Amino acid sequence: MNREKRARIMAWVGSEILPHEADVRAWLRRTLNPEDLEDVIQETYCQIASLNDVGHTLCIFRDGWCLSMPRGEDFADTDI
Repeated sequence: MNREKRARIMAWVGSEILPHEADVRAWLRRTLNPEDLEDVIQETYCQIASLNDVGHTLCIFRDGWCLSMPRGEDFADTDI
């Protein structure tokens, strides 16, 4: 992967993921065994790191959930 793509992914993580990490961690603390929390967070970041591109992905955080859809889909047709 070239540096430009990696930089776009890092910028996406910074703008779309990191601002919500505290809320996601709080939700996970309420729903998971506390011993699993860091493993889930680490696995999530590993999955993100393996992405080749994020231009196709749009995340909306609502009620502790990340709703991820391909860009261009109409959220008006979804039950969120």
